[in-house]
Amino acid sequence: MIIGTILDQNKIPVRNAEIVITKGAEVIVCLTTGIDGKYMFALDEGIYDVRIRSNKHSVKIIRNFEFLANK
Repeated sequence: MIIGTILDQNKIPVRNAEIVITKGAEVIVCLTTGIDGKYMFALDEGIYDVRIRSNKHSVKIIRNFEFLANK
């Protein structure tokens, strides 16, 4: 299980940020943060691309993010 909070450059939680995790062309996870910027989802080990987007901030893309369980 992955649990976290999306924060802006001033360390303020980003509400309603969209998080999309893909593996190749397949969308694995698509969710929106809560009003407190928090998120939670399950993910198998692997290499993914992550896109985080909100109305008030620029898009952040992380390519080839390697997720290792219990590491």
